[in-house]
Amino acid sequence: ALHTALADAQKTARAQLAAAAVSSVGMTKVSFTNSDGQALTGFLFKDSAATPKNAAVVMMHGCAGIWSNGNISTAAQPGINTLSHIHKRWGQKLAQEGYVGLLVDSFTERKLTRECDNGTAGLNEAVERPKDALAGREWLIANNHVAGDRVALLGWSIAPDRDVFSMD
Repeated sequence: ALHTALADAQKTARAQLAAAAVSSVGMTKVSFTNSDGQALTGFLFKDSAATPKNAAVVMMHGCAGIWSNGNISTAAQPGINTLSHIHKRWGQKLAQEGYVGLLVDSFTERKLTRECDNGTAGLNEAVERPKDALAGREWLIANNHVAGDRVALLGWSIAPDRDVFSMD
C-alpha cells in the first residue's frame, strides 16, 4: 500500500510539473511581410520560465496548414488550442527548452486552407515558401529575438525540401 501511495504521489507531482511548464509558454500572433510584400502571420512561442538559449527556430507548416482540423481562427489573438496538435506541441517544446519559436502561416493571408495533392494548382512551394521562411527569420532578427546566425529551420511535409534553401 505504501509503495502504491508513493507511486501515485510521484505521478501526481510529475503531472503538476508538466502542467506548470506548459502554462509558462506564451504564444503571440505577429504580422510581417515577405520580400514580395505578401502579408503573413506568425505565432511566436516563448517560455518566461525557461533559460534562454538566445537562439530561434522558424517553423514552416506542411500542406495541411497550421489550424486544428482546418478550422481557421480569425481572432486577433487565437488561443494556443486553435493550432494543430503537432505545431502546438513543437512550439511549446522549443519554448520550454529556451528557444524562441516562430510558426509562419503561409496559407491564411493567401486565403488557402490545404495544399495537399493539388499539384501545380496552388501555392508554388519552390518559389513562395522560401520567401515566407526568410521573412520569418528577418522578423525575428528585426524584433531583437535573436542574432542572425542563431536561427534554425523546422518544417513539415512540403516545407523542408523547399524552405531549406532560404536559410543560408
